[in-house]
Amino acid sequence: MKYSAFALILLLGGCAHLPWQVLPTDIGVEQLCERHSYITALQVLEARKKTTPDYEEKRNAVLKQAQQYQNDLLNQAGILIQQQQFTNAQNLIAKARPELPPSPELDQFDKSFNAARDRYIQRELDELIQTRGPALVKEHAAYQALSKAASDPELQRLLARHQADVDYFAPLIAKAGSQALAQNDCAKAAQYLAIANQLTPSPTIARQLKTAEQTIAAGKQKQQVARNNEREQRYRDLNNALQQSLQQRDFFAARDLLEQAKGLNTHSDELDATQRELDDAIAAFVAQQVDAGNREYAEGRIEEALNNWHQADALTSTPELTEKIDKAQKFIDRLQQLQKPNR
Repeated sequence: MKYSAFALILLLGGCAHLPWQVLPTDIGVEQLCERHSYITALQVLEARKKTTPDYEEKRNAVLKQAQQYQNDLLNQAGILIQQQQFTNAQNLIAKARPELPPSPELDQFDKSFNAARDRYIQRELDELIQTRGPALVKEHAAYQALSKAASDPELQRLLARHQADVDYFAPLIAKAGSQALAQNDCAKAAQYLAIANQLTPSPTIARQLKTAEQTIAAGKQKQQVARNNEREQRYRDLNNALQQSLQQRDFFAARDLLEQAKGLNTHSDELDATQRELDDAIAAFVAQQVDAGNREYAEGRIEEALNNWHQADALTSTPELTEKIDKAQKFIDRLQQLQKPNR
């Protein structure tokens, strides 16, 4: 059971009664538990151990109640954390903790609480910096110009308020930029450090900004090289498939592959030569099919002629070829009509 962990901790001295501690003598263990004073209840129970026949049973009951109360508190604190009420959650646990036996669940709560709070604070600070930083930079030049003629007391107060904002936010922005740089988030680092360097220029910020910008430039160059290599490999794959399609006289596939290769915008001279080769191959194939169709038609094999002409027409359509196909199709349609049995 969970409260057995409490028992082990207490057995090792977690609630040992110290000589200078004054324990209540006029209150029962049950009343202390009702007040959620579990550590005190255990100490009182320990002090009365010799005169308490059912000591172990009562002790386990106190531990069980402490465990249940702790679970309820942690559930409430979890809800408060979800609602981003971190101070209330922390106060809730801190108030009860002195009377709760140590436990792994409380230790885990501390870790989870700190992580959630830090994420929330960082997110809110990022949002604040994202909005306030550029605004301060935009205003800064105007305030600096005004400072040259700021003899009016009201204007001086206005300038002082702006400078106070700069003095407060610039270090926060610089720190956020340094943290982003340490985490290799160079885009954010460059953004924050550029703002900080405009507000409060310093050699340290300038060096960090240069590091971030150089890292970004190197990353872009690396990405560009990777994209070029990928595009080159894609071109080689397409070109190999294109040459294979030409050898197999699969002209439809060859046309599609050639268009894809052109879309990569590489090896234009080589692709122009391939385009001419493909055009010549298609022209020869079309002429061959038209001639074959003409011979078939002259010998009365109309369907065979249509098949040849359709293959040619699919690749290169001409008015003359369309007329041949229409004429042959009409002849076949009339022939089929004459062959139908009379009813």
